Amino acid sequence: MLRVLNLFDDVTEQDVDALFSPFGALKNKFIAVDPNTGRSAGFAFISYVNEEDENRALRDLDGSIIRDNVIHVELAISRT
Repeated sequence: MLRVLNLFDDVTEQDVDALFSPFGALKNKFIAVDPNTGRSAGFAFISYVNEEDENRALRDLDGSIIRDNVIHVELAISRT
């Protein structure tokens, strides 16, 4: 599972799909929402059906600039 940090506050599920689905089939996605504003809290969790796809997304997207934000992609949980 990947943790994505520094997303813009109006990110949508469609934005996340557009950014992450080119790397492979998504298993789950969760966009954290600020309960006071109803807007994105700036982070999300993404998981892929295949670990190889997850690895490519991690490698290729970490440090990417998306709408003037540098996003950070990291492993949310360690693999054993």
